[in-house]
Amino acid sequence: MSDQKVHIFRKPTGPIVVQGPVSLTDHLGNELKHGTKFSLCSCGSSLNMPFCDGSHKESS
Repeated sequence: MSDQKVHIFRKPTGPIVVQGPVSLTDHLGNELKHGTKFSLCSCGSSLNMPFCDGSHKESS
């Protein structure tokens, strides 16, 4: 087990940012590849769900 902490926060007008050692899976339990820091879509506009692709900037 890693001693590194996971940090999750939501930007006021954008995505949920995840940083640290986490495992992310889809609804079937398949692991989704990601880096040590990534952003999850919170608006539903991303074309790369569940990851944020900046589409929320277009819908504002």
